[in-house]
Amino acid sequence: MRNGLLENNTSNMRTKILLVFVSLVIFGLLFKSSIFDFFKKDVSGCTDFTALNYNPLASIDDSSCISDELINLLQLDIDSLKISAWNIDDYNFLKAKINISFKSIAKKGSKQERDALENLEMAYMSVLKKATIIEVANCFKSASILKNEVLKLYKTNNINTEISKAQYWFNELDNINSYNVKVNNLLKNNFDLVKVEFDDLKTQLIDFQKPGNAYDLMKCENLEKIILDCDSKLADFNDINVKYKIWSYENRWDQTNVKSYIKSKYLPYDWYFDKVMIEDLRLKKREKNRQQDKFSYKVDTLIVLKNAELVQLQADKDTVDLCDVKTYNWELAQLKLDYFVQNKDLNERRISNLNKDINRKVAEYNKCGCIRCEIELKCKSLMEL
Repeated sequence: MRNGLLENNTSNMRTKILLVFVSLVIFGLLFKSSIFDFFKKDVSGCTDFTALNYNPLASIDDSSCISDELINLLQLDIDSLKISAWNIDDYNFLKAKINISFKSIAKKGSKQERDALENLEMAYMSVLKKATIIEVANCFKSASILKNEVLKLYKTNNINTEISKAQYWFNELDNINSYNVKVNNLLKNNFDLVKVEFDDLKTQLIDFQKPGNAYDLMKCENLEKIILDCDSKLADFNDINVKYKIWSYENRWDQTNVKSYIKSKYLPYDWYFDKVMIEDLRLKKREKNRQQDKFSYKVDTLIVLKNAELVQLQADKDTVDLCDVKTYNWELAQLKLDYFVQNKDLNERRISNLNKDINRKVAEYNKCGCIRCEIELKCKSLMEL
């Protein structure tokens, strides 16, 4: 039974093979003319076997052959650019020349064109590196356009050692210029809260001044000044933190405000300056309260003296002279005005009202015609207390 099954499978396989063969024969007979036409059809292309783009299947030359001469001429231009001084116009001109050359022979976008442009870019990156080294020696006095060119090439060719080295120098330049901003931002804070950032920045500045690749930049006075100034600012920041803690614990019971030289000392440090100004306001407010208490004491004393004097007058006479009362009221009003002017606790309306009140009392006083010199002397002596 098993042998019978094997014979059936073999017979079926032979039948399938026969059917495929017959199908291929029929297909060939039906499309015989098309197949022959395909192989007989002329192919256009470069038929010059010495050309770079020679096509062995081409039967018709279409004038697209790229000769060694064109490639060699373009390569000579590229080699010349590589050993010349950096000039962005020379690079752009040669790039345009390559594009036009391949476009004129209908090979725009060809492998040969891509190779030529790649060779040009490699040569240009070498030129940019040499130009950057020259700028490092000149302390980057006029490097803005060069910096932009290096960055543009670096973005698309960051694995190229030539352009990477050029970009390295500009990165170091940016790092130096950024230190000023970093340090100034740090000085706005409480030292104790930014101690980690302070130590990190301090380490960066120290490392930058050690001999190494970037150490060459320290030969530039303008860049060296930035590093040294930042280092000095950090040292002062550390000192000001210690000085503030000592100053904050001082006894200022006899001070009426914070001295100007102290404010100036803390001015570059925002957090500390704010604390100093808060203390200044506290001292001024305390002094104002003291003056108010002192004035109240003077007024109270004056009232006691005046009342005592009126009582004495009343004891001497059966009635109190109206002139004495008016003198008393006028001097109190004058004392109030003097206080407001002295303490700058006034506004235009208040001054106007007080002046009107005093003028009215002075008029009554003069009309009365009595001048009490001894009372005026007492008032003056009280104001000098």
